[in-house]
Amino acid sequence: MEKTESKETGTKKLDFRVQRTYRSLMNALTDALREKNFEDITVGELCDRAMIRRATFYKHFADKYDLFSFAIRELMTQFTQENALTYDPQNPGEYYVAMIDRALRFMEQHLDAFTSVMKSSSSQVLLDIISDEIEKDTLLHLRADEENGAVLPARPEPLAAMMTGSLVYVMRWWSRQDCRMPRKELVDIYTSVVKIL
Repeated sequence: MEKTESKETGTKKLDFRVQRTYRSLMNALTDALREKNFEDITVGELCDRAMIRRATFYKHFADKYDLFSFAIRELMTQFTQENALTYDPQNPGEYYVAMIDRALRFMEQHLDAFTSVMKSSSSQVLLDIISDEIEKDTLLHLRADEENGAVLPARPEPLAAMMTGSLVYVMRWWSRQDCRMPRKELVDIYTSVVKIL
């Protein structure tokens, strides 16, 4: 079963074996990033760590960048699903505050992997992948908020770009600090910014 059918369009459910393959590869990528820079990780190494054949990898992903992009999409999907039950369309700003809180919490839990991404010679490409996925998700939510009656201060497209840029660059800045500002303090600052929504 193709990942585009199940993961991107949601029209078909993944069978258990494919889910296990994706999960194993994502874990392999995270573990490898704790030990080395992205450019030093090979598809063969990821396959060995995930205990799958290279042919299986290439059946689902074009290369390690495609796997990285998929992993970011999966994190965004998981976040959206976890927040679906508590999401209040009358108070859409809470979603975006939860998004930065979740992003920073994830960074805290995987700081060595995120730092590896930032130190990589491929860091700009990887940041672009992260930004693209966050911007797509944010734009979908802003458009939905607008359709539900929220009065936005600008069109959804530039707002999504601005919110994504601020989130990604705050994440990058925060990861580089020797004495990091507490996550809650950063979230409080972000909260005051998104109160305009």
